[in-house]
Amino acid sequence: MESNKIESNVSQDVNEENSVDDLKSHMAIEGGSGLTDTGKPVHEMITLSALINSNYKLNPTTTYRSLRDQPGAHPEINDFLRGVMWNDDPECELFKNTHGNNLDYSTGLTWAAKYKFGGFQKPELIHRSHFGDLQWLHAMALGMDKPEMTKSRVLKWMELMYDVAIGATSPDTPISSTPVSGSFDDPSHYTTIGELLTHRHQSPAVVAHRALGSCFHVIQDSYAIGHTWRERLNPNSGAGEADRWGAIRNFHSYGGQNTDQHKHFDHGEDDLGQVTLNNPDSWNGLLGCRDGLDNCVILADYWHRKASWDEVRPWLENKVFELSPHATPSNPDIET
Repeated sequence: MESNKIESNVSQDVNEENSVDDLKSHMAIEGGSGLTDTGKPVHEMITLSALINSNYKLNPTTTYRSLRDQPGAHPEINDFLRGVMWNDDPECELFKNTHGNNLDYSTGLTWAAKYKFGGFQKPELIHRSHFGDLQWLHAMALGMDKPEMTKSRVLKWMELMYDVAIGATSPDTPISSTPVSGSFDDPSHYTTIGELLTHRHQSPAVVAHRALGSCFHVIQDSYAIGHTWRERLNPNSGAGEADRWGAIRNFHSYGGQNTDQHKHFDHGEDDLGQVTLNNPDSWNGLLGCRDGLDNCVILADYWHRKASWDEVRPWLENKVFELSPHATPSNPDIET
């Protein structure tokens, strides 16, 4: 949802003609360390808030900062964060390939270079996920894609990830046998779903948690104003009330979009100090965040009781990703 700002001293290493202000992922995540000036951990905090307020009942004292400060203490929780960050970092370049530590952040410099210049061709993933044919990982679309096609791609990914999350599909399943094989065929780097989500990093991973985190990312992004144009359900809501959004009228495309607007609506520089993770109301006032949180709670509850995809799909299809009768092909316009 929120736009991570990966800012660093990479202008000389990447391209002196491009401002480092242009290096943004699609929703705010806090990625990188060292030379990298990180963004706000909006995705990470919504994810933890959803797990705390769901039937999973994550310890309410858990914070993003506590996990990052003690990265070896809760690897199984870290993998929810690795999953929600994966859509922005599908080659795992924001993390070091460290055995036994799945929250060991890199400088982010390689991520930044691939983001800007990775190209649009397979097997590259980072640039494609932000500017190319994999924008559906962020509830966005390429060019003038029809909304029905974008929705179909989103649901195809959500089905695969959800089934991995509940154990209905093994992480050892070959990518070539899945409905997304055409997008992620790269046997030189991975052959299975588990290898795709870890990029073969040596740190042991709870792949099911990464898969659920990836589902969270798409839902959260789908309520960000820079990602979709939805019908406003309560345009006259007052201070302290949550904004509420309905059917999707447009999946936006990132290329050609006003990046400052995108960043603004992704809360990449907003103060998150008022957010208390065990209090959903504390997200009110951050446009799009409350619907993103509430729907992640619902998905977490489905996952926690291992509800089948046949039960989950109608909710996603008819509620979270419902299309308006007035839905239009994707474009870079931001509607408020």
